[in-house]
Amino acid sequence: MRKEGKRTWWCIYSHEVEMCCSSGRLDSMKDLDYYQVPLPTLKTTPGHEQDPDTEDNDVAMIPVMVALAQIMTKASHHLYHSNKRSMHERSRIAMDLDRRLLAWKEGLPAFLNVDKASLNDPEWAFKQKLVLRLRFYNTRILIHRPFLVASTSTSTSTSTSEQISYLNHIHLCLAAAQSSIQMQYESFLHRIYIRTWWYNTTYALYSSMILLYLILAGVPDIPEEELLKDVEKSLDIFESMRNVVVARRCAEMIREVMDVTRECLRRRPADHAQVLRPQSQQQQQMQMQPTSPSLILGTGTGTGPTVMANESSALHQNYSNATTLNNYNFDSHPQAFITGLNPIATAVLTAIPLYIKQL
Repeated sequence: MRKEGKRTWWCIYSHEVEMCCSSGRLDSMKDLDYYQVPLPTLKTTPGHEQDPDTEDNDVAMIPVMVALAQIMTKASHHLYHSNKRSMHERSRIAMDLDRRLLAWKEGLPAFLNVDKASLNDPEWAFKQKLVLRLRFYNTRILIHRPFLVASTSTSTSTSTSEQISYLNHIHLCLAAAQSSIQMQYESFLHRIYIRTWWYNTTYALYSSMILLYLILAGVPDIPEEELLKDVEKSLDIFESMRNVVVARRCAEMIREVMDVTRECLRRRPADHAQVLRPQSQQQQQMQMQPTSPSLILGTGTGTGPTVMANESSALHQNYSNATTLNNYNFDSHPQAFITGLNPIATAVLTAIPLYIKQL
């Protein structure tokens, strides 16, 4: 097979996996050994210096992305589409995947080291480092996101070790979301051409929704004002891409959720301390499934499993049939923002994959 054919196939492979993970559906890709297409080999690979079929260093990103896609696939299958596993077992799998992700980052070629910037980097290396770093953060969010809901709605039988494990997931996911937004913002400031990369909207949307969710859910000991400033940076990112329709829609969604978040903070007591509401494992598993974006955007009826299933029909109607999130009746259900898990926060977090399908 020609070099161009190999490159194209493996680019499609990794892109397909990433898009499936972003939209909340299983990918249809098989194990690498199933395919008769060899991965590109670099000229710098020991023993291949004289091989005419080897590639230059600027092609190294392709096998690197294929390796990352394998981690994402395992996260999708074992964390999002395996409801028979307990949350404790999923947590263990997630931490194993996180260690594998860190090993992937450490194993990157020196010229693609995402932790090291150099003024001597060629343009292609700078761009590839930026993309790989964004995808590293996005994969880390993917791995730890399912446990944000579980951590804010644990049952009374949850052990101390499990609670500590959930806190680890929160902090890792939070750090990745903040770093993703901040890195994109800095890149947009100094490299104007990056504003044309449409997939930045996906990364910025995911990250900002993670931050808003944690604030809405009332997670204690998080820097709420600092997180809101990072969300505002994501709005700046979308505004700089105003010529892209998807970016404008993302900005509208973020603004609406931010309005709800600020109203929530305004009404929240100063001495607010989150009260964890007991929840069955079945309900936690339901929260691992995507929720229709129509439930929070008012764009349709929406079907499928939803985290709001245990709410009364009246409460459900207050935010699923509203034109926007701003129509939510805080006065009728203030307890939703003071005790237990905020239903809007959960809807926001679980609706992202299906919302992306509609962008």
